[in-house]
Amino acid sequence: MRTQNRDFVNGELEKIFKTRTTAEWMKRFAEYDVPAAPVQDLYQALRHDPQIAHNKTVIVQDHPTAGKVEVQALPVNFHGTPAQYRRASPRFGEHSVEVLQEFGFKQDEIDSLLASKAVGGLEA
Repeated sequence: MRTQNRDFVNGELEKIFKTRTTAEWMKRFAEYDVPAAPVQDLYQALRHDPQIAHNKTVIVQDHPTAGKVEVQALPVNFHGTPAQYRRASPRFGEHSVEVLQEFGFKQDEIDSLLASKAVGGLEA
């Protein structure tokens, strides 16, 4: 029964929420001790959320072909043993040959897979 009128209620709330900015609603909710948080899109969360900045969730790395790129940091942070980022993210197909070799593929099989584009290789 709780969700019987969900579409109607959501529609009415949407109309009301459009009458103020997110910041105005958050201030108003705080005045009345209403627990609330803004819904952020990915851009807002990664660029403007203070918790993301504090936790250094996004880091900048030097990439051999793309220059400086932003990447997600390791999601786990152990006190006293911070993650070390020694290499940039691999380029598409950068390690295909090595991985196939580790799994026992012969060079002619690898060449065939690359030629047929069943496996992506690093394009020069």
